[in-house]
Amino acid sequence: MFSLNINRFLLVSIFPIFLTACTGSSESGDITSDISSNLNNTINDAIPPTQPSKLRLVYAPKANEVSLTWNLSIDNIRVNGYRIFRDGAELAFVEHNSFRDDTVSANNHYTYLIVAEDDANNTSTSEPLLITTPVETDIDAPTIPANVTSSNEQSSQMTISWNASTDNVELSGYRVYRNGTHIATTVNTQYIDTGLNADTAYSYQIQAFDSSNNLSNSDALIASTLAVQSSRNITLSWIEPTRNTDDSCLTSIEGYILKYGNSPSTYSNSLDLPLNEGNISCTQTSFDNACGIPVMTCSYVTGVMSANNWYFAVQVYDQSGNISGLSNQTLTVIN
Repeated sequence: MFSLNINRFLLVSIFPIFLTACTGSSESGDITSDISSNLNNTINDAIPPTQPSKLRLVYAPKANEVSLTWNLSIDNIRVNGYRIFRDGAELAFVEHNSFRDDTVSANNHYTYLIVAEDDANNTSTSEPLLITTPVETDIDAPTIPANVTSSNEQSSQMTISWNASTDNVELSGYRVYRNGTHIATTVNTQYIDTGLNADTAYSYQIQAFDSSNNLSNSDALIASTLAVQSSRNITLSWIEPTRNTDDSCLTSIEGYILKYGNSPSTYSNSLDLPLNEGNISCTQTSFDNACGIPVMTCSYVTGVMSANNWYFAVQVYDQSGNISGLSNQTLTVIN
């Protein structure tokens, strides 16, 4: 009886140890089996990931940037990453579900696709997303119109000039201010301001503006008109001709005829100015190589002229008494 009980005890004690040992051996076999199974699954994997869905913008596109995101794909084994395509060309490969494209340009259309890829190179493609980048916003003002100067000051007008400005996109023009009031807009780099008071100081400012209406800072000038003049001398100048009307070379010039009056193209006065009398002063400024004749710039100072609008033109005559047509007309105002 005693011996039988001992045997039963031994059997009961050993059995759990045997089970534990068997269990340990079984786990080791499962790990090896899983590794082999995963390797075979990868090699034999023909199932693509799910489509990268809801391709969309993270925020509104900028002129030079597009930021994208999409829903993650799911795969039976593992999603390896995502290939980014723009207009059919691959841009990048990422492992996450977002991408920033900073190689776009303003005011253009782009089509994006996202391709999910697993370890076996199975792929799935998103729906296309068409993006239009906005027109670039210009916030840079033109440079300051520097070196504002005045010239041709008279009793009721003067000419204001300045250096040209530059802009990063497109310069549109200039705003002219007199004593803080906007008086004109021009695309030129000078402005003739009229209707001024005699012997008066004026402050001028010039602002450049661009196509986005960005305004530059302004340079300033204080300039004065002349006192009223009831009469004065007028200096006229012109370039002496070297050719006849048939383009032959002019051999000699005997003098000039000065025409003048108070109405446009109406010359009530005429003055003969022979060169040999010394009333006209001429200086060489260039050379007509074909004729071998120096080109002279001539000037003449009138007598005292009364206050009025004076229109002038000149004619030239040669030693044979041939007289040219009238030159261009010039105007001088005496207040």
